[in-house]
Amino acid sequence: MRLEHRTDPPLKPHLFRLFMHQVVRSEIVGFYRAGALEVVVGFLPDPARNAVELWMICRPGVAPFLPGLVRLARLTIARLTDAGTIVTATVREGHRPGARLAALLGMRKVAAAAGFETWEGKP
Repeated sequence: MRLEHRTDPPLKPHLFRLFMHQVVRSEIVGFYRAGALEVVVGFLPDPARNAVELWMICRPGVAPFLPGLVRLARLTIARLTDAGTIVTATVREGHRPGARLAALLGMRKVAAAAGFETWEGKP
């Protein structure tokens, strides 16, 4: 399998390596519409903390389907937290859509450092 570095705008090489590290180690679900991949959701496990990091990549125009995706994500987060797992998300500081999505998922901001916010849903 060949992985290509095609993003618009291009990711810096160190960010691409970090992204690939996250993707390879995550459980991933893709959502399609009319045969086109619209949303990718991943859960990156952190067994040492009994935690998973939730990440999501959406194409533009996904807004009409967001309520259904949020509902599914909230149910999944509830199942994980009911089992004692901590669910986290990292949002770039000042990225309003990411912060809004984390809040819609029932998470709360617990820390901010180095230009990123950590959001958490706890058991």
